[in-house]
Amino acid sequence: MKNRASFLKICLFLAFSAFMISSTSSCARGVGCPAQDNITAKTNKKGQLKGKKGKQHLFSKKMRKK
Repeated sequence: MKNRASFLKICLFLAFSAFMISSTSSCARGVGCPAQDNITAKTNKKGQLKGKKGKQHLFSKKMRKK
């Protein structure tokens, strides 16, 4: 009976620890998260999206002709 009680305590402690580790964020408050910053699109000073104008092609012009 004593082994079950200690086993249960260890399991509860590990479950609580896993929950706390997964629920906390690694980003500092007010600074922003580097992972989140990489996802957002780049904008210029006016707030417009940066990007190349015109069509972008996967293959070169020579390969598209074939």
